[in-house]
Amino acid sequence: MVRRLSEIGDTYSHYFSRTLKYFLNTQLLMKYRKLPAALIEAEEGIDFISRTDFKQVLMVLHSFKVMIFLYLRDYENAEKSLEEANKIRSETNVVSSYLCHYQMGFTHFELYRLKTAIADGNRGKITLCRKQALSECRAMVRSSKKAASYRTEALRIMGNYYAMTGRHRNAIKWWEKSLLEGEHLGALLEVARTCFEMGRNLSANFSGRLLVKGMAGAEYLERAERMFKEMKLQWDLAKIE
Repeated sequence: MVRRLSEIGDTYSHYFSRTLKYFLNTQLLMKYRKLPAALIEAEEGIDFISRTDFKQVLMVLHSFKVMIFLYLRDYENAEKSLEEANKIRSETNVVSSYLCHYQMGFTHFELYRLKTAIADGNRGKITLCRKQALSECRAMVRSSKKAASYRTEALRIMGNYYAMTGRHRNAIKWWEKSLLEGEHLGALLEVARTCFEMGRNLSANFSGRLLVKGMAGAEYLERAERMFKEMKLQWDLAKIE
């Protein structure tokens, strides 16, 4: 689809086809965690779309950059990208199919803030960040009801929130929902990442004796590793190692 959109955009000088090409290709590269390439595509897309009226897609690309920078651990630029996305969001009426991308970026950033607050041990900041992160996670789950491509990830992120805040049974409940939804949708890439989260938490952060559907943490990690290898997801394999 990316290749065909690129051909149509170049052949007919069709701006919206080129816009969609940047949108889809950035998302594709980001999903596979080809982060430097995704960042280049997003920045080229922003440069092009800034000269058009497609503000909703412009907001999406800034939201993608939030997630890309967070994966790269460049938190300063992630915050700058979120500010750009917020500005467009406040000035534009955004339909739900575009809003879910913005919401995912916002949710990832709030979870980063919560993780930082927990690491710092500042109780007041933890309470504030926990409340904000939960609000955004819930908004992401609601948003994903109209965006199947994000549903498996949204349910997993809700589980991650509960794992970060020590509510292990709630975390497992949401991860199980993520697995069921991902398997139903055929979203194998996100299923693998949910298996990884379950595996590493059951093995390290939760009680080592906890089983989910009769499987221990190590078994979920093995399943995740097998799927990562099949899909050639090098970034994810490095996390397991």
